[in-house]
Amino acid sequence: MKNLLFSFEDLSAKDKAAKQAGRFFSRAGANVVQQDVPATVKRSSGITYREMTLTFADSQQVVLRIKQSGDIFQVLVNGKALPIKNQDDHVKAIAEIVQA
Repeated sequence: MKNLLFSFEDLSAKDKAAKQAGRFFSRAGANVVQQDVPATVKRSSGITYREMTLTFADSQQVVLRIKQSGDIFQVLVNGKALPIKNQDDHVKAIAEIVQA
């Protein structure tokens, strides 16, 4: 499966796509030690989104901001926005995030 689509309504750390994201990060060499998905829905620039926070073994944090469509529209690495070149290919995007 090339694209990871999150279920906006059912988004949780136990979600299939969330577990898959964790596995992709592990394969890319970043060991996920904690996944957190707050129940709160946020809005920014007219976009409604939910956040998924991934904490890695080296204590770095990645926050995935997921739109209602299930797409990731923004990635924060240690609190800073990271522009992603391969937005349509989640495996390549995750590799990019791990490099950062």
